[in-house]
Amino acid sequence: MNFKWMDKRVAALVPEGLDSMTLSKKEAEMKMWLPGIVVTNRDSHKFDLVSTSVMINRKGEVFRVDRATVVVKNKYKLNHYPYDEQDLVVKVASSKYMLDEVILKPSTEKGSMGVADNLMKGYSYKFIDVGASAIKDIDGALMKKSRGLLTISVKRDGKQYFQTHLIPSFLLACISFGIFYFPFIAPFITPRVKLSILALLAFTNLTIMSNNALPDSAPFNWNDLLNQTVLTLMFSNVFMNILSEVCFHQLKLDDLAKCINHENKVVAPFVFMLSVGTVLSTAGPGGYMSLGHAGIVVKVQILVIVGGFLAFNMHRISTLLKEAEAKAKAKAKEASA
Repeated sequence: MNFKWMDKRVAALVPEGLDSMTLSKKEAEMKMWLPGIVVTNRDSHKFDLVSTSVMINRKGEVFRVDRATVVVKNKYKLNHYPYDEQDLVVKVASSKYMLDEVILKPSTEKGSMGVADNLMKGYSYKFIDVGASAIKDIDGALMKKSRGLLTISVKRDGKQYFQTHLIPSFLLACISFGIFYFPFIAPFITPRVKLSILALLAFTNLTIMSNNALPDSAPFNWNDLLNQTVLTLMFSNVFMNILSEVCFHQLKLDDLAKCINHENKVVAPFVFMLSVGTVLSTAGPGGYMSLGHAGIVVKVQILVIVGGFLAFNMHRISTLLKEAEAKAKAKAKEASA
């Protein structure tokens, strides 16, 4: 942190024959006035001062440079995770003086502010911009401060999320669709059911891993909507598989069971691509739909397509059962006659 202010009294501290001199932190505190600037949004006991130097000159200019390692507290806005953008703010203010005694102003000198080139290296965010500003912070009658803000704007790097979550999700979804390509015969009943359940359980573990990257108090976000959508579609695959098996082995509607199974080879991937595509195309702060609206649209899509397909099949099952019952009664009458 670099600070500069004017204090004509310090000119008397400069020895004869010198235009300027540098004081240590202890000497400066004993001989001159200091504004007492500190990082105010630091974590408790997480401030390690490396070095301090104070330079004064005969013009009355005072330059102070503090080098420190500090853990700064910021509240992350995670509604758009994993496409979120954050403003990481370092707040500085005087620990002694109020607004009417010390006013901070950002430096206008070129090169006085910046960040290291490798600031975000190894982290899940990418650096966007940095800026400095000053505000008047008034919180009641006893807290009136001038605060300086160093704002570092960053954006989450989606490559890690794509590699660790999206690709595995798509692969598990393909495995879930694969149950409809198993031979439709008795020995494959168990493999079909097991594969659909295992894909669902594997994605549940993937969901837990993606949620572990966020704090417990994180709000509902795009990652949650995506996971919720994929889980719903995987469950519908399990249900439609069981329905076709019941039709084939219990209700003896062989042709209808095979028809439902073949139709699901198209319906299940179509619903998945439509729903997940809607989530991904609208995700992020720049999307054309908000998170709430996208959630409603996706749920309506699933309800209309999957629900309509299920209702249509239930109608076909009911119709065929009635026809089979009518044929059985007609045969019974012929036999009695």
